[in-house]
Formats: sequence, C-alpha cells, structure tokens
Amino acid sequence: MRRRSAPGEFRNPQGLSIDQDGNLVVIVGCTRPPHVQVFRPGGERSAQAAPYTFRNNIANPGPTQAPLWLETRQRTEDGGFRGDADGRGGAEWRYPIDSAVDADGRVLVLDGHVIKIFGIDGNHLSTFGGSGWEEQDFISPCGIATDSRNRIVVTDNAGANPHVKPERPRGQVKVFDRDGEFRFSFGPLGADAGELKSPIGVATDSQDRIIVADQGNNRVQIFDSSGAHVAHFGTLGTGDGELNWPFGVAVNADDEIIVADAGNNRVQVFDSSGRYLRQFGSLGLGDGELNYPFHVAVDRENNIVVADSGNDRVQVFRPDGRYAAKFGVVRKRTVHAFGESDFNFPIGLAQDSKGNVLVSDTRNHRVLVLSPDGDLVRAFGELGSARGQFHFLTIPTSLAVDAQDRIHVVDPGNQRVQVFSPDGEFQFEFGGLGRGEGTFNTPSGIAVDSAGRILVGDGGNSVVQVFDSAGEFLFQFGENGDGEGQFNGFQIGVAVLEGDRVAAVDGRNHRVQIFDARGVFERSIGTEGVEEGNFRMPGAVSADRAGASFAVTDPGNDRVQIFNAASGDLEGVLAVTGQTCGDLLLDARAARILVSIPANDRIQVFAMNTEDT
Repeated sequence: MRRRSAPGEFRNPQGLSIDQDGNLVVIVGCTRPPHVQVFRPGGERSAQAAPYTFRNNIANPGPTQAPLWLETRQRTEDGGFRGDADGRGGAEWRYPIDSAVDADGRVLVLDGHVIKIFGIDGNHLSTFGGSGWEEQDFISPCGIATDSRNRIVVTDNAGANPHVKPERPRGQVKVFDRDGEFRFSFGPLGADAGELKSPIGVATDSQDRIIVADQGNNRVQIFDSSGAHVAHFGTLGTGDGELNWPFGVAVNADDEIIVADAGNNRVQVFDSSGRYLRQFGSLGLGDGELNYPFHVAVDRENNIVVADSGNDRVQVFRPDGRYAAKFGVVRKRTVHAFGESDFNFPIGLAQDSKGNVLVSDTRNHRVLVLSPDGDLVRAFGELGSARGQFHFLTIPTSLAVDAQDRIHVVDPGNQRVQVFSPDGEFQFEFGGLGRGEGTFNTPSGIAVDSAGRILVGDGGNSVVQVFDSAGEFLFQFGENGDGEGQFNGFQIGVAVLEGDRVAAVDGRNHRVQIFDARGVFERSIGTEGVEEGNFRMPGAVSADRAGASFAVTDPGNDRVQIFNAASGDLEGVLAVTGQTCGDLLLDARAARILVSIPANDRIQVFAMNTEDT
C-alpha cells in the first residue's frame, strides 16, 4: 500500500511555484514516495500564524520503491507513456523535479523526461516531452518556467550529441509554445558569455527575458526572449554578489532577480541588470537560517518563499529579507536498513581492511562505520563547519580508506576533505572554496592509491586533483568540455585501478575515462545509450582492492555495470532500480556489491553475477 504524505509533510522540498491567487505548489521528489502538494495563503504572516494551509494534492504519489528510470522516457506503441495507468502521463509521479504556473493558472511539472500539465485543483490536462537527442527531446532536464505568452522554458543539461559526427553544439535551454510544440533552443556547453555548464533554475521577467542559474559556471545569465545573451553576473565565492552552487532563480514584481545561492546557504537579490542589492540567510536550523536552499518563489506581496531543502521546510521572508514565517514537518522516512542502522539519505560507501563498511549518512551529517553484517560499530560527525563536522549535499558524497585505515571524507558543503583515524578522530583537512590548485568547487569523488596519494573529483572545476598523503597538492588533470580528458558536470567519481591508473566518471558526457598514474588520458569507455557498455548519467565508480575490476552506477538505465580494468571489456550487469545519486562498493572478498539507495534510506546488497538481494 502506498502512503500518501500528510499535508505539509516534507523531506527535501523543492520546485516551488505560485499562481496569481497566491496558491503555492511544493514538490517533494527526491525521496520516495514523491508527491506534489498545493497550499493556499494563510493570511497574516507571522511566526505564530501558518503562512499557508493545505489545499489539495496534484496526482497520486509515486511508488514507495523508486520506479524504473526507463519509465520516464519510453513511449508505448500508441504514443502514451509507459507506466502511467491513464496513458496520458498524469496518473502518478515518477521523478518530479520542478514546477511553474503559467498566466492561465495551469501548473506545469517537470517529471523525469516529460512535462505534465494540470489545473490547480489537480485535474490532468496534457503531457508532452520524452528522452532523446532530437531538438524537442530531453536528456537531463532540471528547471522549468513560463513567460507572459505562456511559452514554456526548460533547462536541459546536455552538450553535443555523441552519436552524430562531427558533434554539433546543443542548446541547453529549450523553448516551447503553450501546447508543448518546440520552438527553439540556445545555450551550448561552455564558459563564455551565452554558454552554459549545468544550467539548473530558470525564470522569466516582465520583458520575457530568460534568467538562468548557470550552476557549473557559478553565475546567472540573462537572455532576451529570443535566446540572445544580454548579460551575466556572479563568480565563485562567498562575498556579496558572489555565488557558490546557484540553484533556483525567481523574479519579483520589480524585476529584481532572486537567487538561491545554495552552496553559501543564503538567498541573494540583484537588480534587473545583475547589480547586487542584498542578501539574507546563513547555515543553521533556526528561524531565518538555511541549509541548502534549492528553490525560491515570489508571492503577490513580493514576499520571498524559500525551499529550505536541507531543513525539510519552507520559509517565508519579507521583500527586504526579514524572516516572516515557516511551515512544514519532516516526513517520516521509508527506512530500510542494512543490518540495524537507521539511515537518512545514505550515499557514500567505502570499506576498511577489516571488512567494515563506511557510509556517509548525508542528511544526518555523519559517517557510520558498520560491521560486515551491517551492525553499527561507531558514528561520528554532525552538521557544521568546524573540524569533525560535515555539511553534506544530496549529491554523490564519497568516502575512501587508505592502507592505514584512515578515513577520508569529502565534505562538499564546506568545500574540503577531512581525514580521520580508524576510530573517527579528526586528523587534518585540506581544500577550501576556489578555482585554483588545491581548492575545490563542490568536490564529490575520492580515492586513495597504493602510494597513499589522495585523488579528488572536483566536478565544479572539471578536474581531478591529486594530493600527497598529508593533503599537499601535487597536480591535477582535466578541463571543462566533452573531448578526451575533459569533464562536464558538477560531479566526478574516481577509483584506483591496477598500476594506480584512474577511472573517472564523466556523468554528463555519459562515459568513464581512464587515465594513467600521471593523469594522462588513455581511453574512454561508453557513450550515451541503453546498450550494455553504454550509460545514461553514470554517477559513481568503485574498484576491487586489487584494481582488476571496477563497477559503475548507471542510474539512467537502472543498472550497475562491471568492467575489466585492463581491457575495458564488460564483465557483468546488475539490474538496480532507484539509484539516483547513490554510490556503490565492489566487495570482491565477500563476492558482493553494495549499492546505496538514498531515496529509500537503504543499502542494497547483491551477490556477484546475480540479481538476488
């Protein structure tokens, strides 16, 4: 039986939008079961009064267990979408991500690779979209907005089509008419003006200019209604007007641009030309404090509504940034345990010399050490920025263990790596926010080679950085792009192979790249596709202790693939659903593979070469 979440029960809320009557749409899509709820304005905004009251649900909650990702992108013979009972794509949610409300009051929800359109009461109107490399198709859609003409604007993270030679640049912002007919696209992959790297949030202003959160370039870009570049603002940093992992954007009645500066745990406000005006918020759990705010919206009074995603709530601020109110209660987790441990969005996995399994328990901001059977041995860490504290993101957050069983933890919210003793005692840290050598921009992957060198996948900077065993920078390799030895995306998973060669996952380019111990490119494995040996948004990589084999999560194809490290040949495939941003551990000694399923708060165990759990 599927459990419908109670009104105002949130876990990682996102995808906010507000209609002309002030009704607020809230998406909870990163955890299972996903749902979309609508709230009406609740009158007086104060700390005591509820700012919104529940109005209705839109559609049915999705499956408690994550569905096949394929169901969001495969059509049936009659043109309907597979897995939807009514054949129109509106029966239930798969992977809802973002929402928008148009001038006619229609609610548009980006659900996997399709856009579902509803009335505010939840009546399904239509569905359009699908996965593919045609101009009207999506590969990795992330944000949605509408303009005064009810045109629909969607950000789609994908560079050139790897199946067409020579590769042609691909627009990453797509514009459709109100009926879902494709009109044009713009914004190819890159860092120059008008180019985009991992575009996420999108909004439009009174002139129908299109505002895009260019996350990978840590800036916001402004385009006119035809997609021509007008201006851009922001650079990586923590100062006024600087950005760190910008996520959602919104525009108020004065055409001021409001940015959810997620990595800095704040919201910044700019004028219509991009000039910095003001900011509010800082890391914390209290009223007015934020923890990875993902999306923002503006109500009829120009109040700013913030999806305080890391704190599982929605907060309301006055136009000048003063705290007004909050609402939402934490949704009960769909707890599934490996052994007896209670997880909250587990991601990173590693193993020590005793066979203990280490887990980054991200939404509890701690590391768990479990016995080989899953019993809790110890835990350490809490939310914060001091030594021994963590600020984990709900993206791949990796762990690694060296020959001395020291524990290396990627702490992306604090832009650093922390190293602990086998008992969990803090030893040292290195990194810091930046683009230069030895600094990070949302690090994700980590591994330690036979010489004790520490390799860190620094996705925001499109490089793999190499440090000695004490955390001193040695060298780096990679750059932004889709060519040999280049990376696209804000996450890079890494693993060490035989001879200290490096396997690096290049997710947005749908491949794994192999480098020698000096960082020299050797080969690329896979391309975008559903055939065995190819990938759709690969996320994490793990090698066995000898480095003879490595496994890669392939969430877009609902599987894990295992390769021979020497030849690159495919050795096996496991069907694994619901991975999203999960990690994996190739435990050759126990002849098993562990895969974290964050959305279901569990770690799934597979016997080698079987699909039995």
